[in-house]
Amino acid sequence: MTDLMIIGPGRLGMLVANGYKKLFPDTSIYLKFRSENQERTTNLESEGYKVLSDSNSEGLQVENIVFCAPPTGNEHYAHDVENGFKFLKAGGLFVFTSSGSVMAENSGGTVNEDSERARNERSGKLMDAEDIVLSKGGCIMRLGGLYSIDSGAHNFYARGGEFNMKPDGFINLLHYEDAAEACLQAFKCQDKVRGQLYLVADGIPMSRLEILETTRQCSLFSGGAEVKFIGGEGVDGKKYDVSKLKSIGWTPKYPSFAEFMKQN
Repeated sequence: MTDLMIIGPGRLGMLVANGYKKLFPDTSIYLKFRSENQERTTNLESEGYKVLSDSNSEGLQVENIVFCAPPTGNEHYAHDVENGFKFLKAGGLFVFTSSGSVMAENSGGTVNEDSERARNERSGKLMDAEDIVLSKGGCIMRLGGLYSIDSGAHNFYARGGEFNMKPDGFINLLHYEDAAEACLQAFKCQDKVRGQLYLVADGIPMSRLEILETTRQCSLFSGGAEVKFIGGEGVDGKKYDVSKLKSIGWTPKYPSFAEFMKQN
């Protein structure tokens, strides 16, 4: 069997779970939350999932794990990531979703999996967790800026107002569905991805101004409130080189944010 556990099954985690169910319709998929919610449990169990919390997961082990809980508000984040390995059977694969916020580059340069990291309060939690995952032979998917039609940088800007950000600064965008597919791809080629780190984005970095202009061209967001980027001139951010991920067979469903917006 190829049982899966999702630790932190939010929007991304549920997309992974749904995709995994299509690949392995007869497998068991466990959804582990930090807290209990009976209504949520009832709804998810009606869809065929097995819902877990700390109180009913002791002793369980599965072949595959995706840890996609964010570090926000968790002072013991790295410990929780390490603790997640106790649920992994010998020979199984642990996939951890990290973030490009750990990377030091902030002048618009190109980065890859070997680029330097920089520690701050948020990135420090992720960096410590990354180190644990790699030391245990897991796989890291370091995600770009996630979006869907109703979530992401474009949605934030479309509200209007002033933003203390550089208009020409770069953001690496990634649709939620494509992020989920990157995690699923890891399970299709486990021997290649053990102990490996991958940058995940659509490969078409866009400036904040380009994101706003593309968003305004979509009928769902046209005619919105005025937006001003007041962060000054120059370029910040980074550009992801995603060639390593593509080498294991992943291709984004949405090749760019602009292409996605044309469909809406």
